[in-house]
Amino acid sequence: PHHFVLTDNAVRGYDTNTKMNPPLRAQRDVDAVRQGLKDGTIDIIATDHAPHDPVDKQVEYD
Repeated sequence: PHHFVLTDNAVRGYDTNTKMNPPLRAQRDVDAVRQGLKDGTIDIIATDHAPHDPVDKQVEYD
């Protein structure tokens, strides 16, 4: 769901707590996803929720 409202500007600090796959994109991509939801091009939303232990997030951002 964060891909519908957040852009890559939200992770400029390279905090591993914000790392996700696929990564956040530019505002134009967020706008395109929202338009696809609105016009029916996108008709289903799914998640691949994969929580990680805090120790797994305390690594260098690559």
